[in-house]
Amino acid sequence: MMLRRHVFKSVFLLCMACMSLSISAQNRMTIATVKTRSLAMGGAFTSIQDELAALDFNPACFYLGESSGIQGIVYINGLTPVLAIQNWSRITGLDGMTAWMIRGAAFKIGRLHMGLLWGEESTGDESRLSRKKLFDSSGLSTMRNASMGFAIHLAPNVSLGITGDWYMREIDGNPDYHLGYRYGLYLATRHNIHVGLFFVDFPKPWKNDRDPLERLFDETLNVGISYSISGRMTVAFDIRNVSDEGKGPFLEPHLGLEFFPWKHIAFRSGYSRENQGGYSTLSVGMGFWNWKAGETGYKIRPFSLETAYILEKTAETKHWFSLGLIVRWQSG
Repeated sequence: MMLRRHVFKSVFLLCMACMSLSISAQNRMTIATVKTRSLAMGGAFTSIQDELAALDFNPACFYLGESSGIQGIVYINGLTPVLAIQNWSRITGLDGMTAWMIRGAAFKIGRLHMGLLWGEESTGDESRLSRKKLFDSSGLSTMRNASMGFAIHLAPNVSLGITGDWYMREIDGNPDYHLGYRYGLYLATRHNIHVGLFFVDFPKPWKNDRDPLERLFDETLNVGISYSISGRMTVAFDIRNVSDEGKGPFLEPHLGLEFFPWKHIAFRSGYSRENQGGYSTLSVGMGFWNWKAGETGYKIRPFSLETAYILEKTAETKHWFSLGLIVRWQSG
């Protein structure tokens, strides 16, 4: 027990040190996102079940656990107090505050799982993410996405999902809104082998919004498969764009790994390679208190802490850091 406590403290301090290093070098950092887990796994997330993180990726993998009856969850950004203190002068009414505080909400009744993701920070504008100060939220309320969708679990091993995305921007001081969509399928061919695929239809003005880090492009089909070993290790493999060679990356590989040495602590890593330029991306990360290890599957936790570091080796070497602290309030 003492060993685990010391390991946790050491890892937490290491994460904070890496974050401080990233900011001091004016590298890119996200502070209001649910995609930290997927980024740590190299974007190999098409066949991975999760809560809001899956709603932001393959909606068919959106999953709220196996509990029966009606269930509701509200997701709060645990970094809100820090963001408010650091950016008090930037609070612009209720909309600006909710962009920091509310991550989303979810509702489950039977086999229907519905979710709302609110204020997801866009990674499309890399210059805005090159923060000069820790937890600087400049532009967050005017450069974000919202998603609303659902997954229908037709059987324990099959689900379909649809998500509508609302892109909220501010252009020359004027609000600019556009809609996009994602459609997905999830299959569990065996208890430890999972397959996913989803099609993305981004709004034309922002069709490259998810190119940085995630390598998702407009009107492309993406597929993935994952294999779970003893409930403690998951190996995931994705292929971006299997449908159209003329749009974005074609048959681009993404590999991810997640390992639970202890019940509530996960180590993650990922790798992807851009076929056109031969560029590579490496990622590592950790997660705390978000999964229950073993074959009993996913279980909602009161809160979760996610960290990810991404090294992007393109024509320009880029360093990214993603931090997510989600607090959950659950009823039912």
